[in-house]
Amino acid sequence: MPTITGVARVDALLDALSELSDAEWQTMGRLALSLHRGAAAGTAELLAGALIADQGLEVRLWYALDAMQTCAALSGRPPRDTTRESRALCAASLGAARCAVMAELAGCTLPPRDHALLSAPAAATLAGRPAPPRLQDRDRTP
Repeated sequence: MPTITGVARVDALLDALSELSDAEWQTMGRLALSLHRGAAAGTAELLAGALIADQGLEVRLWYALDAMQTCAALSGRPPRDTTRESRALCAASLGAARCAVMAELAGCTLPPRDHALLSAPAAATLAGRPAPPRLQDRDRTP
């Protein structure tokens, strides 16, 4: 079972993704494509998936990925991306967001290097943004 901290980190990421504009999603896609993470990222993603499965978090992952795709769909992206570039950016941004969600859900069981590799495009896109209000309220202790 995930720790409250792990669940809160996934929720915080989803909250932050929900506030991204279409342009910011495209920026994340460009970052993902420019990093050329290759085989190392593929291995890290497989490791994160195995750690998630080992912790019995597959259903939580499914819900988190569904929420992430909803965030992308509601970002103002035109319903039909007609250019090859826009389709590639869309796929890359969704892949980067999926990897970030998996890294957060795997939590501290994922080696830091792999966590950083999977999270890099989303972390760079979200850097400097304030925490969503819902998360700020949740982090307050009574």
